[in-house]
Amino acid sequence: MTRPVTRRVVLGAGLVQALSAGGLGGCVSLGLDGPTQAQLQYRWRDLGPPPSRRERPLVHALLLQAMPGAPAADTLNLVYTREGGALATYQYARWAERPLRVLPRALQQRLEVRGSAGVTALLGDPQQADWLLTLTIDELHHASLPAPGRGRLAVTAELYDRRARQRVARRSFSAEPPLSGEATAAAAVQALSQALTQVLDAMLPWLEDALAAAGQR
Repeated sequence: MTRPVTRRVVLGAGLVQALSAGGLGGCVSLGLDGPTQAQLQYRWRDLGPPPSRRERPLVHALLLQAMPGAPAADTLNLVYTREGGALATYQYARWAERPLRVLPRALQQRLEVRGSAGVTALLGDPQQADWLLTLTIDELHHASLPAPGRGRLAVTAELYDRRARQRVARRSFSAEPPLSGEATAAAAVQALSQALTQVLDAMLPWLEDALAAAGQR
């Protein structure tokens, strides 16, 4: 007797709508000896266009650090809300990478293209910097009710002057774009990617204003 096989498939946010159209989970056949429950992995992505480049950087170097926040943000679990607000995880859908690692890198890519700092690095990289931006994912889930729901993301950003050892700016950002179509894992990932894009859109000008103001003190 042939046993069912579990396969992991890594796909982009918008490529698996058909596979997940049956509901919050997914059971698909890959043409093997029997039905196969595929463990789909999704990438959380910044969907925005590259920002225009500044004439000159605001600071010589900036470090980014992800901080613990929502427990699910430091796991591969793709989370949705049930009736009553309880959190649950998709059975056959997971993140390809922990969101806590994706967020600072997505912002780093924008900052490097923009030229906001001479060097933008992650804390732990071999780079000295007077400025540190911490990022905390407070919420990251598919708010599934009322159906089809929304992709909910909330992030707190805090800017620190490492020379003075003090916080100079703090702001919370949130976005919750609606799902398009049915309440599926693929649609949830697409909405959460849109939420990431919207949060980064708002965070970048705030950060530049905060760096400019702090540099004038």
